[in-house]
Amino acid sequence: MTQLGSMGIDLPVDFFSWPLLRNGILSKTLVIFLAGVAASGKTTLGRALASAQDWRFVDADDYHSAKNIKKMRSGHPLSDEDRWPWLRRLRGEIQSKCVLSNVTIVVACSALKTEYRQYLSGSGEDYHARWFIFEPVENVIVERLKDRTGHYMGAQMAASQLSVFEPPIDPEEWLSIESPIPMLIQHILGRLASD
Repeated sequence: MTQLGSMGIDLPVDFFSWPLLRNGILSKTLVIFLAGVAASGKTTLGRALASAQDWRFVDADDYHSAKNIKKMRSGHPLSDEDRWPWLRRLRGEIQSKCVLSNVTIVVACSALKTEYRQYLSGSGEDYHARWFIFEPVENVIVERLKDRTGHYMGAQMAASQLSVFEPPIDPEEWLSIESPIPMLIQHILGRLASD
């Protein structure tokens, strides 16, 4: 057994390989997407999960254009026209990282619509995508956005994010927005192991 950092979660030493081997996709990189509206906790969970497992972390916010950031900072929601170049840059980055190594990648990305998730999931040729999506609890989201400092996504953006958000098709992809990080990590690893 091995412990995940200071999380106190015990798992078999060979945990990282056996779910992929069982599904016959050992040669493909596993990409774990953490999605949801702004302030769900995607980045916080993503960094913790990647650090605990020695996986690679990618924050989709890093791939927004200066134009997109300026638009959001001014309180205007992004359109599909704004989002698609961003999503293409992100998918290209994921694919390039997959070519370089088979290290599992954790991606924090809003991916508010089903079509965005389908696009980021790729063709299945380069990598195996697994999605986990935070439940959109409006009062929690608004309070977290109000408490943020130095981020371009303000509380005024909550309504537009919630109006665009499409729930996952598979209810087992849901993550509780108010669950502690260690519990969320354990949940995700448990779901991966049962795939």
